[in-house]
Amino acid sequence: MPEFSRDPDSSLSLPHSSETRFALLALVAGSVIWGLSWWPLKFFSGLGLDGHSVSLTAYSVVALASLPFIWRERAQCREEWRYLLMIGIFFGAANVALTYALMAGSVVRVMLLFFLLLLVLLLLQQLL
Repeated sequence: MPEFSRDPDSSLSLPHSSETRFALLALVAGSVIWGLSWWPLKFFSGLGLDGHSVSLTAYSVVALASLPFIWRERAQCREEWRYLLMIGIFFGAANVALTYALMAGSVVRVMLLFFLLLLVLLLLQQLL
């Protein structure tokens, strides 16, 4: 865990390393992507398509595109298949819940709850 320094002239500052910058960029990019994920779901819902079929199609395309990388790392995947299976099950359940919530509820309320869930998990992780 990086140590934070407190400059008298500025607020809390992060260490300046490429890993920290990459982590912050990944966090911001992920937040933007998840924050805008409702847009295509509402668009396709307006066309009469179910949100789950749109998500299934999108993730199937990503899975097919990632097959060469998975094939290259198949030895490591074979060793950790139980963890990968658990990740897949929990990710699938979370994705179905998010898609259903976005299609049935208010976008702002759903996205706020899903983002707050991550914050609560981070706080609980600090307690453990």
